[in-house]
Amino acid sequence: MALVEVKSYVVHWDVDDHRGNIQLNLANNQGWAIGGQTPEEMLMLVDLLRNEKPIRFDTVRRSLHLGFEPVGEGEQSTARGCSGWRERAAAAPLGVPGT
Repeated sequence: MALVEVKSYVVHWDVDDHRGNIQLNLANNQGWAIGGQTPEEMLMLVDLLRNEKPIRFDTVRRSLHLGFEPVGEGEQSTARGCSGWRERAAAAPLGVPGT
């Protein structure tokens, strides 16, 4: 496993094909593309990247990893973390994530 911190990201969503990808910029100056095949998956990935820290990317398994959090900590508001992403995904018009 080669975990590298994600420093920034860029999101692309193709409104005609209803697919997207996210370009991750890593702390080791590498770039990796990960894909979301559905609006719901893209919303979840963008929500993680926007609200969680630190996030690391495993360059071998091609997976995202979040830091440890205390059990039962809860979220301070619905604007932070993944809470409500399913509801936002269900309410979003198909092909237009995050609206």
